[in-house]
Amino acid sequence: LLGFEVVKIEDNKCIIENIAEPSENKFSTILRKIFFTIQDESPQIISDILNNKFNNLRKYQESKDLIDTYTNFCRRLIIKNKIPDSKNSYLLLILVSRLSLIYHAYFYMYKSLSSQKSIILSNKTINIISDLPNLFNLLSDSFYKKDLTIANEISISKDKIIYSSIYNALRVSKGNENIILYHAGEIVRLIHLSSISLFGLTDLELK
Repeated sequence: LLGFEVVKIEDNKCIIENIAEPSENKFSTILRKIFFTIQDESPQIISDILNNKFNNLRKYQESKDLIDTYTNFCRRLIIKNKIPDSKNSYLLLILVSRLSLIYHAYFYMYKSLSSQKSIILSNKTINIISDLPNLFNLLSDSFYKKDLTIANEISISKDKIIYSSIYNALRVSKGNENIILYHAGEIVRLIHLSSISLFGLTDLELK
């Protein structure tokens, strides 16, 4: 259905909305679509990399371009209408901008490897990138459940992933594996920075 997008999936249902003609009252829907696309496609990108499947570059390029369109739309509305209010609009603007960069990092990780015929990864690197979608899920849960306790878990996980896992892996890895680890570190950093923005939003609280 042209113009319709899946914006949310639950255990036994999904929500589909028409977002072909974005307007101010579609802001929440578009923002949820951005979160959903990252949650839906980041595990696919990781799975493709682990299975040496690099024939979906065009699909992920289209998704990146669509997310850029959506985030630009959201940023314009935030600036113009001070969404959600004048006190919180700047932090929400930063969060939306970083959502775009998170998908960019996944896309360029995939694109950088798409010309390779076969990639062999260590178990350590496989474990690192396999955990990335879970970290983003924490960000989404914290934002939509308005729960800063979940956001705090991201900070704890970030230190473990960056300083223990990624740094140690970089000391022994080489070639394409280093490219993957670089982008993985970027994704973790961007998710963590996004979670920091949540602590300034006045409608989120520790539970």
